Amino acid sequence: MDSTELSKLLADNLSYYVNGEINRRCKIDKGCKYSGISLGLNTDGCFIGRLLSPETRIILDNGKFGYSDIGSIVNISKYKCFNIDLPDYVVNNHQVFAKFQQLHDKDSNWESNGYDLSKRGIEELKSILDRFDTILCKEDFEKFLK
Repeated sequence: MDSTELSKLLADNLSYYVNGEINRRCKIDKGCKYSGISLGLNTDGCFIGRLLSPETRIILDNGKFGYSDIGSIVNISKYKCFNIDLPDYVVNNHQVFAKFQQLHDKDSNWESNGYDLSKRGIEELKSILDRFDTILCKEDFEKFLK
């Protein structure tokens, strides 16, 4: 996957949560779940979870990994005995995915309705776009920056 496709994928994934339903974020006290099934919700789960297979989401939610971040999960996935199947584009770009997951997880990045980015969230998104400007296209995210 080239950077243009990756940028569009991340923007499309963010669109799923912005102006959607609060339950799409799959929120729990300490972050979120990779799969909505784990919480009995009709959603694909958290930001990164939505990009994983349903089987991998459940393994991550039910396994012994706790609230592991994507960097830890990338390392764990190298051990095939855990059956964690991550797409190459997640493994190869896990730092940018980690930042989007943090944007997704922090309640301060969202308005009180839970599905509109707050001013803080917009600033966080701008920071992500600046940090990863070689792989993210700001035009893909314009609708979130207003």
